[in-house]
Amino acid sequence: MESPTYMGALQAWNAYGAQYIPVRADENGIIFHTGKGKDLHKQLSANPQVEMSFNNGKFEDLIQIRISGRVELVEDLDLKKEIVEKRDFLKPWVEKMGYEPFAVYR
Repeated sequence: MESPTYMGALQAWNAYGAQYIPVRADENGIIFHTGKGKDLHKQLSANPQVEMSFNNGKFEDLIQIRISGRVELVEDLDLKKEIVEKRDFLKPWVEKMGYEPFAVYR
């Protein structure tokens, strides 16, 4: 599944401060990340109930799913390192700040 791509939905979600975060799924759930200084982290700390929407990116044969549930902060250094290794744009940030400000949720 890809990130949300329907422009009408994106515009509507933007009005409510929606966040678009790369995610991955494994046998334990959906993994996503943000910075501990970001508003998203503060919001999730205050209210861990979330909803996510994904689609396959094929307008002609669209498949879309929406899930809801409760997230938990995951303090797993190996998982943080794995995520950073796969996302080059995070490497300079982690080199400067370390892994502590990096928040991973499941």
